[in-house]
Amino acid sequence: MPVRYFCYIAGALLLFVLIAATGTTLSGILNNLDLLADRIDTQAIQSIENTSGTVSTELITKIKSAISNWMLFSTLLICLLLLLFATPFTLQHYRTLNEIRNTNLRLNNQAATLRATHRTIDNMLEDIIHEKKQTSRTSEINARLAAIINSAEDAIFSLNMAGYVTTANEAALRIFGENCEGKLFLNLFPSSASTKLKTLLMTTAEQNAGSTLDISIEKKKQRIDLSLTISPIHSDQQEIIGFSVIAKDISNTKLEEERFRMAVEAAPNAMIMVNQMGNIVLINSEAEAMFGYTKEELIGQSIHQLVPPSMRSIHNLYVQNYFEAPDRRNMARGSSDLHGQRKDGDLFPIEVGLTPITVDKETYVISSIIDISERLQQQRALKNLNAELRRKNQEMEQFIYTVSHDLKAPLVTIAGFANRLKNANDLPLQENHHHKLDRILANVRSMESLLQDLLHLSRIIKRDLEKALVDCNVTLQSVLDSLEGDIKKMGAQILVEGPLPQIYAQESLLFQCLQNIISNALKYSKPGVAPAITICTAQEAGHSGVRISDNGIGIAEHHQERIFHVFERLNPDAAEGTGVGLSIVKTIMEKHSGKIVLDSVVGQGTNFTILFPELK
Repeated sequence: MPVRYFCYIAGALLLFVLIAATGTTLSGILNNLDLLADRIDTQAIQSIENTSGTVSTELITKIKSAISNWMLFSTLLICLLLLLFATPFTLQHYRTLNEIRNTNLRLNNQAATLRATHRTIDNMLEDIIHEKKQTSRTSEINARLAAIINSAEDAIFSLNMAGYVTTANEAALRIFGENCEGKLFLNLFPSSASTKLKTLLMTTAEQNAGSTLDISIEKKKQRIDLSLTISPIHSDQQEIIGFSVIAKDISNTKLEEERFRMAVEAAPNAMIMVNQMGNIVLINSEAEAMFGYTKEELIGQSIHQLVPPSMRSIHNLYVQNYFEAPDRRNMARGSSDLHGQRKDGDLFPIEVGLTPITVDKETYVISSIIDISERLQQQRALKNLNAELRRKNQEMEQFIYTVSHDLKAPLVTIAGFANRLKNANDLPLQENHHHKLDRILANVRSMESLLQDLLHLSRIIKRDLEKALVDCNVTLQSVLDSLEGDIKKMGAQILVEGPLPQIYAQESLLFQCLQNIISNALKYSKPGVAPAITICTAQEAGHSGVRISDNGIGIAEHHQERIFHVFERLNPDAAEGTGVGLSIVKTIMEKHSGKIVLDSVVGQGTNFTILFPELK
């Protein structure tokens, strides 16, 4: 039941109470008035006159008090009644105001929403108008793009994600046929290239980036070289929805590149082509062989990879300066300290010629590289040889003079007088006289042998070589036959390990080398120990020869250079000799541009290795 009904009931009850109280009060007033009337009737006028002032005053006071009380009580009741009746109306008024206020707020919100909607509609209308204009412009641009694409010389395709051709320009239709649209893109190429193309498409999709591939096709019995550039096509949400393919005909470029590559490949020198970034773009087989890298290892790498680490900073500055003013010149002009670095880290001297070329408005430099190691070795060898020849010539001039004028004639005279004295019957010679004459004749023979060796040495130096392929096995057997008597006398053991090589030399001089070395091995053996001589093949880069090892007394390290000098005999008492044999061996090896290597330990034996250059 609503509250106002309770208020109405309470008001009715209060009204009843008010009426009852009013009646009671009015009844009291009436009673008092009745008493006043009775008293007025029953008393005398005198009494009334004597007491009237008092009685009238009291009654009047009571009447006023009753009336005042009644008025006050009535006023309060009326106020309460009014309040009870006004309360529900007041509450209803406040509720109505609140509803009006809320309704106003809702109306304001709806008005704001309507204004926002209006603005949105305005914006949408503007967007629609702009989109129509943009669509019109886009259509015009698309038409222009289509005209440009169709007029392009390169074949241009668009593919869907399945790899089928959706659109193709006129160049594509001309190269691949008018019915290429709707076909699988891979089927437009030879089966040998399909795998590469499929991999390329997958790579483009996975990496979300363009990629290129050079490929060849054959149309109407004519080879066409194409450079394919495949790029992803994105939607507005940046999702890949297909691929664009540009196929550029590079047949003429390929032909020119092939001719250029063949020219570079046919060059006798190492050729390396470098771009402005210092990266290698082309090398030939000579460069591969020189530096020990393959083309795959070098293409795209920095040229500094072929430069010694200590020179890379200077080389980088040199490359920058060269591209600022490129011209044909030798690198590090006037310098003899230019080196390259092989894959194994080996450094070698080089000579570099630089030639700039321009391709597609980009400057490249072609480096022609020559390994001058052999040239420098030859120069050093020639310099040393000239010095040695001058020294030898001086020695030989002195020897020849001595032999011709000072030694040979006196020896003949001495030998003649000694023989005459020994054979004279008219002279009383004692036994010690015969011994002394024998010693004189022995020394004369030794001197004659020395002179003979010197003359032989001079002839070796002066005469030209008569080289041929010589079988070392046959020559060694001849040497052993010539020394058979000494070998048996010394009880020596000769061991030949395996077949010996064929060398390019003069056989008589090879015989002389082997004979002198083996003879020394027999002479300078340990006392009481049978000589043991081992002969085997010796190999070295570009050289081959023979190694002769013995178990003799050995040679101290500080004497190993001296024994090759003329007249040097370290142990003159150990055996007979002239001190010229090893000098002859060294001279023969130098004459052949070979080398002799000595390895010896005192008390353990000696190894002599003679190496001759191999025939190229």
